[in-house]
Amino acid sequence: MLAEERGPGSSLCPWMIEAHPGQRINVSLYSFAELASDAVNQRHDDDQGRPRPGYGPLRPDVCFEIAVLRDGDVRKPVTVCGDESRQVPLLWSTNHVVSIEMTNPKLVQSLGTFVFHYQGKQNQ
Repeated sequence: MLAEERGPGSSLCPWMIEAHPGQRINVSLYSFAELASDAVNQRHDDDQGRPRPGYGPLRPDVCFEIAVLRDGDVRKPVTVCGDESRQVPLLWSTNHVVSIEMTNPKLVQSLGTFVFHYQGKQNQ
């Protein structure tokens, strides 16, 4: 599911992930955000040559909340930091339905590309 096609997954209309009853959902985050060390001497301009507004590349000393996962009554904030691994396990659900809310879609867009990977697995 792409945010461009389905909308940003806001609190008013979150992305819903549903597995079969009796299954749990494993959610991971893959970060393709640009790190500050990758961005040295690079300009970030829009299509008209003006500097793009935004927060720019991730730095090791700064973290951002990009989303919230909901698993029943449990609310789990999703943060990204410049010193984290590119693949981060986020949630092993207790229910067969999980929602993802993007807390600030413009922030996420300015930081880079993120992929939520999810998979339903039989409850053990």
